[in-house]
Amino acid sequence: MPRGTGRKASSRHPSARLFASVKGLVYNPPAVRFRADVAQLARASACHAEGRGFESLHPLHVFPATTRGDVAEWLRHGSAKPATPVRLRSSPPQAQFSPAPFLQAKSGACHRYCSGPLGFDSFGPRAYIVLMKCARTKRSRVTTTAPFWVHALLCLGLVIGLLALGIPSSGNASAQSFLDVHEGEWFQPAVEALAEQGAITGYSDGTFRPYDPITRADFAVIMAAILHLPPQYSSPFSDVTGSDWYAGAVGALEDLGIIQGTAAGTFNPSGEVERQQAATFMIRATAYQNTIDPENGIELMTDAEEAAAWLGSFKDRWSITPAHSLSVANCFRLGIVSGYADLRFYPFVTITRAQAAGMVYAGLVMQRPARTEPPVQVAAESGYPTLVAGATGFFVGWLERRLTALSYRPGMVDGIFDERTADAVLAFQKAEGLPRTADASDRVIRELISASVPMPRKTLGGKRVEIDLTRQILLLIEGPDVTATIPVATGRAGWRTPTGSFSIERKLPYWRESRLGLLYKPAYFYGGYAIHGSYSVPAAPASHGCVRVAVTTMDWLYPLLPIGMRVDVYY
Repeated sequence: MPRGTGRKASSRHPSARLFASVKGLVYNPPAVRFRADVAQLARASACHAEGRGFESLHPLHVFPATTRGDVAEWLRHGSAKPATPVRLRSSPPQAQFSPAPFLQAKSGACHRYCSGPLGFDSFGPRAYIVLMKCARTKRSRVTTTAPFWVHALLCLGLVIGLLALGIPSSGNASAQSFLDVHEGEWFQPAVEALAEQGAITGYSDGTFRPYDPITRADFAVIMAAILHLPPQYSSPFSDVTGSDWYAGAVGALEDLGIIQGTAAGTFNPSGEVERQQAATFMIRATAYQNTIDPENGIELMTDAEEAAAWLGSFKDRWSITPAHSLSVANCFRLGIVSGYADLRFYPFVTITRAQAAGMVYAGLVMQRPARTEPPVQVAAESGYPTLVAGATGFFVGWLERRLTALSYRPGMVDGIFDERTADAVLAFQKAEGLPRTADASDRVIRELISASVPMPRKTLGGKRVEIDLTRQILLLIEGPDVTATIPVATGRAGWRTPTGSFSIERKLPYWRESRLGLLYKPAYFYGGYAIHGSYSVPAAPASHGCVRVAVTTMDWLYPLLPIGMRVDVYY
């Protein structure tokens, strides 16, 4: 039994046992939504903070006009001194109640929701058990002289009120199925419709994560569900086994020719889906629907010249792979895909979960009438514009995701071309033998599309480091795989970096001033030669023999260089 300041007998009171049993009834209900009961609990906290007790709050009282602003105001009022217990009614001095557990848990949320009608998902599921949780905390032991029947009626009323408010409203059929899919967002109808059909599911935290890239496995599962395909657990892909959660969908789609694997005989289930690949999947699925229901089938273009006319509104139509061009044209004609505001299609950019839902909904559920007239033609560009420091947008986000997939560590994928993005671009340019500008030119973009992760020179096991003095890159390796490729600046002429096999001998977790300059968190691998952070890491060799990396890089690299780690340096 937790220690407290109240009378021990109070915890064994029948009303306390009833109150504890309520917790099991209302915790994590099927429809976890923030409703008027949370406003009720918030006002209860404010009442207690003012020194008023339960007589101020009827358990079945409802506040129909409650807004987020009201809740925020009550919370602010009740949390003026959240750590200081306050007395209830005329209870003895030891009978105290503190709203702190509720206020501390929700104070951050109330800043985000301070206007508009009270939303169903504003603060999350634990709002249902605030009072119950408080009843079991150290500070919230409540002792009262009220008779048992008062406690019983109070708890029974609270149970009925919470259960009644917890029932999903049939009058709000468009209520969010996911906490991060909101009314008015362009993908909301598609996500809700697919969710109702059981084609998509969210994550365990109640979110859909619409802006995350969708994987090939997820896309296959969505399509198989909408097409009502029976699962088939055998497939020719070496990376798909019968026990995989997506195996039945992948096998069924592969058997119909809707999806295909890679040249290596794999499906790559965790890989992302390019826009042009998604278009091809959609048109194959549409062709399958035509065979099932030919009377209501959709006519698809088969002529390449006709398709070229429908692609004429994209400045980058030259970048669409010939194998996908007919599918992209058909999808554009059917309203399944469209271009961006800059009149480009970006066929190699991967689609998000929201975009995947939108495509499936438009192509396989809604089936809008096809356009009849080709779009206005625009002049084709010879290449993509160069992305430089300070650039922002979804294309920068694609650049960062692609660099991350290839081990180049651009930092957070946030669509902002910052210093770490530039370092990653420079590392890619060094590894691929491209001009070292740290800008993402059209050539860099084209190379990124088909590039693969760098390979280590030596075939050794364990965790180790390779430093390529010719390409000026450091490879962080685990087993056979490169986990990070980092641009470095090694010894210039007259100050050559030693070559050979070494190991990390000693480390200093701070700035060290040597006779040749400052070294940030140096990890010494041969005498005075170290891998260290520096504010000057040019594209060419420039050090006195050490291996320089960016200061921000050294912060995360330092703990990955333990004493004894092997370091191979070569040209």
